[in-house]
Amino acid sequence: MSWQNILKAPPPMQPVGDGKFAPLSFTQAQSIDESELNPDELADRLNAYDLDVKILDHKSGEIDPSIRHIIADEHGFSKEVFSQSAKGSGKYIWRGLRMVTERPMGSGKINELREKFPEWHITMTRNNIVQDAERMKQHPEAVEYYFSPKQELITGRQKKYPTRPKKYGKNRRTMIQYKRYLEEGREAGILNPDETVNREKFKQYFAKRIKAHQPSIKLHSFDELTDFEKRAMRQFEPDLDYINRFTYRKGDGIRQEIQKNRNIYLSVLRTIYSEKLLKLLNDEKTLNALIGQFSGTAITLGELFSDYTIRVRGSMQEDIAEALVTAKKDSEWTKLDDMVKTAQRYIDKHKRQFAAYKRRIAEQGIPERPKKKESPNFKFDTQERLDFLRRRLKNAKKNLPKRSWKRIEQEIKDIENRMSNKKASMWFETIRGIQ
Repeated sequence: MSWQNILKAPPPMQPVGDGKFAPLSFTQAQSIDESELNPDELADRLNAYDLDVKILDHKSGEIDPSIRHIIADEHGFSKEVFSQSAKGSGKYIWRGLRMVTERPMGSGKINELREKFPEWHITMTRNNIVQDAERMKQHPEAVEYYFSPKQELITGRQKKYPTRPKKYGKNRRTMIQYKRYLEEGREAGILNPDETVNREKFKQYFAKRIKAHQPSIKLHSFDELTDFEKRAMRQFEPDLDYINRFTYRKGDGIRQEIQKNRNIYLSVLRTIYSEKLLKLLNDEKTLNALIGQFSGTAITLGELFSDYTIRVRGSMQEDIAEALVTAKKDSEWTKLDDMVKTAQRYIDKHKRQFAAYKRRIAEQGIPERPKKKESPNFKFDTQERLDFLRRRLKNAKKNLPKRSWKRIEQEIKDIENRMSNKKASMWFETIRGIQ
């Protein structure tokens, strides 16, 4: 400001009625409500920076960028425009100080303004107001400014005034999303009077929902478990494919024992799942993340709850060992050795019956069919069994049609897959030894 202007006592910035102007200022209520913006300090520094310029329009607080205004363009036709949208944020709720001045402040350079006001994010634009032909006639150099506090200012003000409303520093949301957040939060009873989330009420809401909806009910079938969880359990089961070659329907008893063990395993996993869902709510980082997603993004409470249960379910691989140890302690659990002994009795009985049948055929003089080479008696997946099947496949490809030797090839692949993960196998062997 030149010394001549100082002597002439230039008109201050803010219109106050009756054609008069006064320095920019805020009410006490505005200063408290927008405490993180530090509006009093911002007003004092703006007045000191350029007291000559007149403010044509200004507003502090939340601005809905979806507001449309009807204006007249240069041809006199009505036109609908977004007139309160900071540059780059036309879709999102914006909070801070918005003001329109008759001309650019100071030198008109945005970098100079940012250097003198380092605590605030500043946007200077003419994109909106130049569309208003009527305003451009009156104030052809009019400029729109947006001031919002940087994180350092927000943090400092929150520490200085911890009881004042906290309205800045959140992720951006559209107005529709923000209204939905308020509606959902009030309906669930988890918001404070200042529209922030009440941590204890939020935790109670999630705990109640976990108990009421029982997301662990999804673990009702062995087929719904992950491959890793299935493989862990199958370490305690005999080879049903091998048993079925000899026992036919007589293997139903063993299948029942296997299913009973699986049901025990599933029951333990369901218990661990439910307990983990509740336990993690007491973890500060987990609770912060959940509240942050709800209050700062577009996610609904229903979507957030679903996402939470899915993520906890995905983290349960580390709980499999505990589940197996607990399941094996159940009084109804059938040990693998007992099932193998039962299966072996069925197999031995079948072999005796088959031997008796062959003797009767021989006594009746009925010629026997050409003998097939007997397969070795392999009970489990071993390298010896794998080598045998590979030799058998090699011969089958020479002498049998494709559909016959394809079954052998598939069996080899299944065994290789079961034996492939050496690390997992070592882990399973460790668990198998736990009684």
